Amino acid sequence: MERARAEYILDHMMPMGEFRYAFSRFGGRVHADGITEQEDKEIRTLWDTMPGNTCYYDAVRRIAGRIPPHWTITGADSGIRPDQKDQLILIRNLLAWNKRFEPRVGDFVKLADGSVHRFSHDWGDSLQHSKGGSWYFGEGFMSFSGSLEPSIPIGKLKATDETRMGACWFFHGDWHRAHSAVYASVECRVYEVLP
Repeated sequence: MERARAEYILDHMMPMGEFRYAFSRFGGRVHADGITEQEDKEIRTLWDTMPGNTCYYDAVRRIAGRIPPHWTITGADSGIRPDQKDQLILIRNLLAWNKRFEPRVGDFVKLADGSVHRFSHDWGDSLQHSKGGSWYFGEGFMSFSGSLEPSIPIGKLKATDETRMGACWFFHGDWHRAHSAVYASVECRVYEVLP
């Protein structure tokens, strides 16, 4: 769906804030200029990739550019040109990652001293964190390369409503070879440490 189309849909909602549909959905009225079945599928696919407490409306707003993107390709190794396949790999990885509801490697944690780190290794009952490093993004997981700080027990972590964009990388075209990284930024959850 194009941005202009999403803006049109938002600007032509029904008086009670309902979307117009060009097909019979929930037995409602059909509107010729409403959301088509294909557009509905695209909106739902995007919505599935969005972390936290989001809704169908948020997905339409994101397409319209009224909510910042929850992922973006930011660059690549020299000689690599990210393409549509790379965008699909990123979406696939993000869809699988957002099906996990526990703290994940790659998510952020606010420490007692006010600093913000990212989780870097999952021990099952605790997570280590790091100030910086490199996060590889696979299908449903991130793995980390760099130095690690001490573990925090999972029972001492509390989810917040906040999200932050986190840097990661994956292989161009899913070809696992040297110098073929595609760099991205994805929306990550933020946790805080309980006293």
